[in-house]
Amino acid sequence: MKTTMKFNRKRLREILEKYDGNLRMFETLRSNSYEQVLAAQSLDDLELFYSKIFAPGVSLSDTAKTCPPWPDGTPHAGKPPKHSVVEQIYNRFTTERGLEKLAVESEMMAAFRRAVKALPDGEQLKLLDQCLTSMGQEVVAGKLRGLPISQQLQPVDRLLARQKLSQREGDLEVKKIRVKLEERKVKVLEKKYDAEEKSRTPAGPVTKEAWEQMERDLKLL
Repeated sequence: MKTTMKFNRKRLREILEKYDGNLRMFETLRSNSYEQVLAAQSLDDLELFYSKIFAPGVSLSDTAKTCPPWPDGTPHAGKPPKHSVVEQIYNRFTTERGLEKLAVESEMMAAFRRAVKALPDGEQLKLLDQCLTSMGQEVVAGKLRGLPISQQLQPVDRLLARQKLSQREGDLEVKKIRVKLEERKVKVLEKKYDAEEKSRTPAGPVTKEAWEQMERDLKLL
């Protein structure tokens, strides 16, 4: 079937965004894909299709049987889409949702880390426990809506990977600070050694105030 695939873009965008879809991604689909030919026939049928596959508590295998059939002029005209086709579409939407939320979640993670660092140790642990409890409840709620746990973990895995990278960068900064402290310590010790040497020479002993200042410098390291 050959079609110009002319859509009411405003209406199509509204339908896609209703289910957290993306118009740009939709337009990259093959012209003979189920969604494209269904939209060319009727945007109402496309919206009906999305409402079925995202209906809570219904398996995709059962949903596929009740989806709008392939339009006339297609190789599968009059037949409902296969379960594999429905599952592929469902997974694409889920991936798009995860990618779009990733940037926001990353910023939230950075803000969360800054807020946690400002709290006393005891309060940090308490806040982290509350967050873990909340995340667990969200995973369970998603499972009850029919969203596989594996699909919920993809954005979390990416955040954890980013968190590990940030941690490595933080460890590198700590190492740099330690090196600087060691350099300062060496300079103070050298200064103390020079003072001890001078105290043994006729030039005169080091004053009490100088000794006390060097001792304070060492305690700060």
